[in-house]
Amino acid sequence: AVISAVAGVVGMIPEGLVLLTSLNFALAAIRLARKNTLVQELESVETLARVDCLNLDKTGTVTDGTIRLDSLELLGVRGPNEHDVRQALFDLSNEGQPNGTGQAILSGLREQGFADGTVEARVPFSSARKWSSIYDGNAVWTMGAPEVILSQINGDHADILKQVNDLANDGNRVLLVARIYGAAPDDYETDPKLNPASCPVALVCCSEHIRADAEETLAWFREQGVRCRIISGDNPVTVGAIARKVHLTGEHEPRFMDARELPADITELAQVLENVDVLGRVLPDQKKAIVEALHAGEHVVAMTGDGVNDALAIKEADLGIAMGNAAPATKAVAQVVLVDSKFSHLPDVVARGRQVMANMERVASLFLVKT
Repeated sequence: AVISAVAGVVGMIPEGLVLLTSLNFALAAIRLARKNTLVQELESVETLARVDCLNLDKTGTVTDGTIRLDSLELLGVRGPNEHDVRQALFDLSNEGQPNGTGQAILSGLREQGFADGTVEARVPFSSARKWSSIYDGNAVWTMGAPEVILSQINGDHADILKQVNDLANDGNRVLLVARIYGAAPDDYETDPKLNPASCPVALVCCSEHIRADAEETLAWFREQGVRCRIISGDNPVTVGAIARKVHLTGEHEPRFMDARELPADITELAQVLENVDVLGRVLPDQKKAIVEALHAGEHVVAMTGDGVNDALAIKEADLGIAMGNAAPATKAVAQVVLVDSKFSHLPDVVARGRQVMANMERVASLFLVKT
C-alpha cells in the first residue's frame, strides 16, 4: 500500500513545472537586465505582478536629483550682511559628504567666488533633526527645514511661515538660516540642541528638475490600478506642488500632509494613509511605519529610494526598488535595482512581472490537465 501510494503521488508531482518556473523567472530577469534593471532575487518577479501600492521618494525618482541654488532672501534682521550670510551658508553646506542640496549650494556659491571660511565646530545635517549647524568663532549658524527650526525658537514667526509656503507653492525647496551671537555650548557637538534664542536671518530657495517621463509613468500606474504616493523629507507644500505638476492623482488635487502629524498607532496610520497622496517631513523610521501600515491594510507594497534613510522601508516592503546611484546599504537590501536610475523603467518592471505570472498560470493549467 505504501509503495502504491508513493508511486501514485510521485506520478502526480509536476516536476517540470518547477523547472519551468525557475526558467521563467530567469528569463524575466534577463529581459529586465536589457532595460538596465537588475533583479537581485528571482522570486521578486512574482511580487512585481501583485503590487498595488507604490511609495515613491521625490528626489531622484520623480525629480532627477538635479538641484540648483536660485536665490537668498534676507529677512530684514539687523546684524549680518548678505555676504556674511552667504559665507555662513557655504560653510554650513561644506560637510564631509554633503547631500544633494548641500552640493547645489556649494556649486552656486563657488561660482560667486566663495571659498572655505572659519569653522571651529560643526553639527552635521541629520534627517532626524532636519538641520545642521556650525560655530565660526563669533556666532552659531543653523540651516535646515524652516518649520522645524521656527517651531523650536522663540517668537511669533507666522509671517515667515507664510513666506515659506508661498515659495514652496511654486515647487521651491526652501531652507532657513538662523544665527545667534556668542560662544557655542560645551556639549555643542556631543549633544546638539537648537538654541531657542536663535534669530532667523535668511531664506534659501533651491529648485529641482522634474523628470520628463515622470508624468507619463505615473499615468501608466494609475491606469493599472496601482496607487502611488510620494513620501519625502521635504516641505509637504513643496512636494505637493511637484505632485500637482506631474498629475500624481490625475485630474484631482493631490492631498498632502505633514508627517509630524501622523499617528503612531499602525491601525490609525493605515486609516489616515487611505486619504493621503503626499507626505512631507517624513523621518526614516516613519517610512518603515508607513509600509507596515499599508501591510495592515492588506496592500502589496513597493518602495523606491536612494538614500540610507530609505533602507529600513525598502527592506520592510514586499518589493524594494533602489536607484543605481543609491547608497550601497540601500542597494544591498533591495530586490530590484534600476541601474541607470530611470523612473520610467518601473512600468517595464511591473508589466514583465505580470506577463511572467500570466504565463505561469497557463503552464500550470497545462500541467494539471497532463497529470
